[in-house]
Amino acid sequence: MKISWKFFAGFSLGLAAIIVIYYQLVLLQLGAKTETSRWAAEIIEKKITASESIHQPKLLILGGSASHFGVNAMELERLLGMPVVNGASFAGLGPGYILKTGERMLKPGDTVLLIMEYEMYLYDARGKPYVNENLSDFVFARDPEYFRNLSWTEKFQMISTVPLNRIKRGLRSRNGEEERWQDTGVYTARILNARGDQQGHFKSARPANRASATQLNGIVTSAPLEKNVSHPHLEEFCKWARAKNIRVIATYPNLARHPNYTEAKLSELSTTVKSIFDGLHVPVVGTAWEATYSPDLFFDTMYHLTLEGSMIRSADLAKQLQPYVHRN
Repeated sequence: MKISWKFFAGFSLGLAAIIVIYYQLVLLQLGAKTETSRWAAEIIEKKITASESIHQPKLLILGGSASHFGVNAMELERLLGMPVVNGASFAGLGPGYILKTGERMLKPGDTVLLIMEYEMYLYDARGKPYVNENLSDFVFARDPEYFRNLSWTEKFQMISTVPLNRIKRGLRSRNGEEERWQDTGVYTARILNARGDQQGHFKSARPANRASATQLNGIVTSAPLEKNVSHPHLEEFCKWARAKNIRVIATYPNLARHPNYTEAKLSELSTTVKSIFDGLHVPVVGTAWEATYSPDLFFDTMYHLTLEGSMIRSADLAKQLQPYVHRN
């Protein structure tokens, strides 16, 4: 059979042209503000403003939405007698972006409490870059400068995660055609208080369908987290904090209890997470078991406490943190 080199050359050139056009369309997304990125962008902005308003050593809560919904900075501040800001946002942005955002909220002399959802330890392991649709949507829509500062390899990886539907939405947004969501329930920055706390997520306001609040977390039962594995973003952040005279403390994310979670499984998880931070010379307060609460205290996911639940969680955290935050 005779091979047509003209066919292969034409096919290759056509494919290359499609890739170039696709990447150009993706780059047109830079700065096109999508609705899917609005909530995270607006709460981060308010939390940065809350941090900048404090001119004395403070405690910053840093993590994903488990802590955005699960920790009440105002209550912690009352119990600890020091300024506290809830700087937690959205785990879908990944540990690298969340920790970089935290650097913008911290000043020398501050203390930061890292509360990473268990999935984030997988995102950060072994130097494998974390890039998914949540992060690329957010970065292209709300933080183009972050994209511009990435390496060429990282840019390529991020561009490769952008689906065609996201390109269409970005172009509609660029043209002012994307509809703004009107009813976002508690997912709006308008109701955050002056310390960055989520408000309005009362038990009485829980959505009717909240099955995800009782879902099983596979990381607890299947134990995929490993000891003695590098976590580059955490390592870089802790090194940066030490250089800035910022104390780093860690703890476990609040999680809805499940019949399949045994004390033995959670003890194993505690040991693994603690070993990660031991390697970074970061103290860990509490245990994974102590961070689990009755499903009745959760709002709409296995990680999101109700406002009532966040007050209980904050009181527990205050007891655990007391020996650390006032120590010179």
